[in-house]
Amino acid sequence: MVRETNPPLFYSALHLWLMLVDPTIVSLRLLPILGGAIELALLAAISRRCFGWTAAIACVSIAGISAQTLYYSEFLRSYIFVTDAVLVSLLGLLIVLGGRKRRLSGLALYAAGAVAAGYLHTTLLLWPFIATAAAVCACRNALAANGFRLLRDLAAADGAILLCLSWWVVISLRQIGANSENIDWIAPRSLVEFSMMVAESAFAVSVTSVADFACLAVVLAVFSVSVIKGRHAPAVRLLFAILALGLGTFKLADLVHPITTPATLFWLSVFPLILIPSLLAAGNSGRWRWLAIAAVVVALAANLFHTGNSFEWEKWDKAFDTMVETPGSTLLVEQEAMGVVAGKACRFHFRSLHCPIPVLTLVSTATGNRWAHGLGPIDYVDAAAIGRLPPSTRLFTIRLNSYDPLVTLGKVPASRRPSWVVPFFEGPFAPSDL
Repeated sequence: MVRETNPPLFYSALHLWLMLVDPTIVSLRLLPILGGAIELALLAAISRRCFGWTAAIACVSIAGISAQTLYYSEFLRSYIFVTDAVLVSLLGLLIVLGGRKRRLSGLALYAAGAVAAGYLHTTLLLWPFIATAAAVCACRNALAANGFRLLRDLAAADGAILLCLSWWVVISLRQIGANSENIDWIAPRSLVEFSMMVAESAFAVSVTSVADFACLAVVLAVFSVSVIKGRHAPAVRLLFAILALGLGTFKLADLVHPITTPATLFWLSVFPLILIPSLLAAGNSGRWRWLAIAAVVVALAANLFHTGNSFEWEKWDKAFDTMVETPGSTLLVEQEAMGVVAGKACRFHFRSLHCPIPVLTLVSTATGNRWAHGLGPIDYVDAAAIGRLPPSTRLFTIRLNSYDPLVTLGKVPASRRPSWVVPFFEGPFAPSDL
């Protein structure tokens, strides 16, 4: 487990899901879609509790058209479920801080969500510390009202959470000391890079052009107004404190070992999504508040319209259907991780223990995603080996994230291959073309 840096909860749930459904692309994507629906329901519950029904409806409307939220709701990884677990824990924390009524049920929700989050993604081992620190900073009056009994209860819940997560905490600490290749690929971020990542990941906007920066500016402006206007409300202070402390904690954790990526910051996007509609909290009036929320809706809708078609969908079905109809087809991917993924995708598509299409893996110096090390078999090739392939071979390439065989082979410059315009599947090419 020291080698495997992903906690077991999501993949265990995925295994159980595949035992219940016919394994198809649709059924696989249905799992994170359900996670996205759960996120909307939890956002509505939390927003209603904090700011009323009007704010809850606005919150769901905003989240439902967020490009980032929709992307992760079809992404077969743990990130949307991490968000769900954080929201469950947050709901429990709000119940606890709300007074003595239902305190035990609130503590149970807080602890259950925190444990689930920690077993869904390692970075969320930090969540109980972030949540408790935010409660102390933002809700001192509520904590002091009962002689700090609430704080003692919260500390006891954190102790129980740590006990439940201790197995994975020990493994994570050993991974840091073991120089694990699976996490060593994450590069340290400069302050500018970190700020840009936060602006995009934590504020629900997908940025691919100057026009998207305008959408982001609208969201940031309304968010700032909502925090300033609601600064005296305990819920606003708590949510903002969690967001600020979460970002600060991740930046400090980067000093020990880099953990910040767009995906690991995604869970923080729920806090602006709840805070922005707080402008419509019960008792607030003014047409400008509705106009501000409308501006956010328009900005996010425009962002979704502009970037939705450029989401990096892994269209394996189309790729394999095209290759099986093309005589002499061979798939070319880059690096060991992509070789393993391509082989598994091929066997899944053809419902076979063996892939009928040859998969060649281009030798690469890239350092990312070493989780697949030793999971072969892998057929490695370099440019010279490609040139020795039979002339009748028809090569197709798969490009995903930073893995781009055509760039590695020097056929196109990386500057002409931004992630939001490059196709996932390309070809056919003759060996002499590459």
